[in-house]
Amino acid sequence: MSYKKILISISTPRMIRFFLDTDLFKELVNQSGYEFIVVHNLGSIRRFIEQYKNVTEIGYPKKTGIKVVNRLLRLAVNKPSVTRRYFSTGYIGFRNIFLGAQSAGVRIKRILKLFITLFISIIPYEGKKLFRDAFIDGYFEHFLKEHRINGIILTCPVIEEERILACEANKLGIPIIMGTDGWDVLTNFGFPHRYEGVLVWGPEMARHAKVMRFKENQIISTGIPYIEKLRTFYRSADKTHIRKKYGIQSDNKIILIWGNVFYASGEVEKRTVEHLLGLIEKDVLGNVRIIYRFVPREYESDEERYYKKKYGNNKGIIFQKPISNRYGSEFFKEEAEIFAISDVIVGILSMGLLEASLVNIPAIICNYSDIYYPTRYVERSPVYNSLINCGLFEVRSFLELKENLYNILNNKLAKKRDQVYKQWNYVDPGYLRKIFSLLN
Repeated sequence: MSYKKILISISTPRMIRFFLDTDLFKELVNQSGYEFIVVHNLGSIRRFIEQYKNVTEIGYPKKTGIKVVNRLLRLAVNKPSVTRRYFSTGYIGFRNIFLGAQSAGVRIKRILKLFITLFISIIPYEGKKLFRDAFIDGYFEHFLKEHRINGIILTCPVIEEERILACEANKLGIPIIMGTDGWDVLTNFGFPHRYEGVLVWGPEMARHAKVMRFKENQIISTGIPYIEKLRTFYRSADKTHIRKKYGIQSDNKIILIWGNVFYASGEVEKRTVEHLLGLIEKDVLGNVRIIYRFVPREYESDEERYYKKKYGNNKGIIFQKPISNRYGSEFFKEEAEIFAISDVIVGILSMGLLEASLVNIPAIICNYSDIYYPTRYVERSPVYNSLINCGLFEVRSFLELKENLYNILNNKLAKKRDQVYKQWNYVDPGYLRKIFSLLN
């Protein structure tokens, strides 16, 4: 019997716990008539797939050469909308600077804004990937032909390997469905390749997919694949044991700060931590301690060095660093433990705010002022307004932060996050049928 072969990409450790070690993957590969190949660059992932007879793993093929002119020409042909966007950004910026009557201060501000947009935002995040794509030879073409791939699911299409894989699959006419590795992927990145469908978590993400010109029949709502495992760990957490583990007294209230990388949070996060520790020292909020959770890293990041150097001896704050090599769903056990003992979470625009809300923890988004660099992760993000509309608390000053925290910690603010689940975690009963119909 001949089976159709579906290639599934796993390019980051995050996608093991977000996709591979989930019920979504289990239900997907249990469909009869298909073989699945998991392509990855993460060493052995055998323990996550060994239970499935129709699933094999293979490493990404190595790069075989460079054809600069060929790839640049293909870039211009295949990605005109993306390349136009870079030129239009510069054109609009220069037009705003030099046209019309404006003060010298405004002109300087617009020059700085354009510089930041072009050289800080575009080049590191999208331009780098775009132009790497342009300079790398089509080394996936032979790989796709050799394994006779009939369809592809890209779980993290912002990664370089997956962009190149998409480019080569488009050449060969192989259908692709793109997944999402985070809540803001559809709003913060460009996807110039052709995709037959997109996997979304719920109505809010589906709305952003429509903005990207995906049609209704191309949008497949799977819910958040890992969220039920997080909720299960949360419900079974032993709070007494966890408090003892972190040296927290039974009467301590906990403010959880979900750390972000500095390029995303900047001065906002640093000043928030400083302000909250000041309130704790003055006993404004009562018997409160902070748990600051670092971004999972296998190395000591700039953020970690900064906070430990400045607050390492401060008894008002406890640092928690996730174990980054926990690739599977066991990663969420540690996250659920922190949620279980927290009374409120404070953040800039981290996905931890969404996850905390889905286990019914009050969440506060800090949005003090546009003078803090950068602001693209707050008001400029389409995700931001949807969270506020779903009932997360927004604060625009340190005073509002203090007032909201006081009211939440003293149970004076009603929990109002019913809309979060409805908008961000919806499973379409027919999602498997839709996936395979688009891949055929």
